[in-house]
Amino acid sequence: MISQDADSSASFGQPINRLTCIQPSAKNEVGRLLRNRTRTSLTRYGARRFSKAKGQLMSSSNGTILVVEDEALIALSIESALQDLGYDALIAATVEQAHSHLATADIRLAVLDYKLREGKTTGIAATLRERRIPFVVCSGSQFNDIAAVFEGAPVLSKPFTDDLLSSAVITALRAA
Repeated sequence: MISQDADSSASFGQPINRLTCIQPSAKNEVGRLLRNRTRTSLTRYGARRFSKAKGQLMSSSNGTILVVEDEALIALSIESALQDLGYDALIAATVEQAHSHLATADIRLAVLDYKLREGKTTGIAATLRERRIPFVVCSGSQFNDIAAVFEGAPVLSKPFTDDLLSSAVITALRAA
């Protein structure tokens, strides 16, 4: 935010000579608003709530969804959309991380990028099929390039909206 010093010009078309930047702090309104925004973002969608009694974040999730995506911004966007739906998200940027999460977490569904930097996610899809865990495939590739192991899974073409992701997640969970 920018405020104008008292002795600088404020009329239209006149340059403002001196500007002061207001830094968010505990002593001003901006700081208070930023702190409150952070607090409300934890509870806005019900994905997580803060327990004052225990002093920690408590999960009120519909389950955990594994997101296998090597592009950080896309992974964070998917995570945000899933949290809006009330799910917790575990992000894996590599096949190795995905297998590690599958071994240690109770995964309800997975969202797979078809092609990672290190290769395709067909091995993860095969593991998910063996465990009867539904999944959604996200791909920037042509649909005829998608391997047979992904057959029957909802496929989203990148870029996609949060609404399309939500529909695909619901479809995959109902089909399971």
